[in-house]
Amino acid sequence: SGRLSKVLESGELTEEQISNEVYEEWKIESYGKEFVLTRQMIINDDLNAFTNLLSEFGKMAKRTANGIVYDLLQSAGDYASYTMKDGYAVFDATNHSNYVSTGTALSQTSLALAKTSMMRQVDGKGNALNIVAKYLVVAPEQEILARVLLTSQGSTETSKNSGVINPLYNSMEIIVDAELSSGAWYVMGDRRTIKAGYLAGTGRRPIIQLDSSSLTKTVFQGVFDFGVVAEDFKAMYKNAGV
Repeated sequence: SGRLSKVLESGELTEEQISNEVYEEWKIESYGKEFVLTRQMIINDDLNAFTNLLSEFGKMAKRTANGIVYDLLQSAGDYASYTMKDGYAVFDATNHSNYVSTGTALSQTSLALAKTSMMRQVDGKGNALNIVAKYLVVAPEQEILARVLLTSQGSTETSKNSGVINPLYNSMEIIVDAELSSGAWYVMGDRRTIKAGYLAGTGRRPIIQLDSSSLTKTVFQGVFDFGVVAEDFKAMYKNAGV
């Protein structure tokens, strides 16, 4: 909300209408695989085959959760047509003011514009939110440039001498993930962005159980319940890059 009103000498307070905030709808989805241990695998590998199966399925569940988050961020896979409750994509230059579709390279100037754009976001009543950019999210191809821009004490602009400070020094944390396609880069604030959810009671872990067993093979089924939602667009910014 905005500022508080000055209390009048009579003690009267100004009435403020509370508006219901729009919350995004979401649900948990189930993801799974079936694993088969043959009789020969069990005989020749003893118990290691089952141990490896558990380990591998755990890695697959972790990879699934991570990948789904980045699918939403990149409008890929099941999230290619994802829209928020207002009917617009998460990143929308016109309606959300958080997307540079023409794309510019990572630089001191483009990062400064991203930080300013995020801080200028307002709530439904036009009140400034002052969101501070905290994370720079990039693909592996952009990692070195990102680290140069954010960890160099001197200015990274070619026209500046070594005595000029870098105003972006340590201003954001860098997140690098190979799930991202090279080119586009993202700036995220430390508030409502993408929420991840797990099925209660699972400890955020996949569930594996024996499905069937015979003399020749043993079948296990594994299920992982996970969901994501873009809670709010205001602390998320995308530049299409070059």
